[in-house]
Amino acid sequence: MLESLYELTGVQSFILAVDASNPSDMGFLGGTIAGREFWRGLRSGGDAGAKAFKNHCLRELELSRPTLPIAFEDGPSSRASSAKAGPARSLKTDLYDGVRKALR
Repeated sequence: MLESLYELTGVQSFILAVDASNPSDMGFLGGTIAGREFWRGLRSGGDAGAKAFKNHCLRELELSRPTLPIAFEDGPSSRASSAKAGPARSLKTDLYDGVRKALR
């Protein structure tokens, strides 16, 4: 979608999206070829930059949460068992749909 935007308007872009609350999420990088290569070529870009951004988001999330006592239960959490991550393609499709709607 962002490649099409570039072809139509000449706007270069890239998007880095991470799920800070999901430890297995490595992030999603999308955009034009120039935008993605720019991010990967940054001194702290690429996978290391995505990890740093995720850690930053986690710190912000922790700072914004009120401190509440946590009750631990035996066994896996209901959130982990009920919310299975979909394939990367569906995540990418949802992200592009959101970007497309926002651009309209």
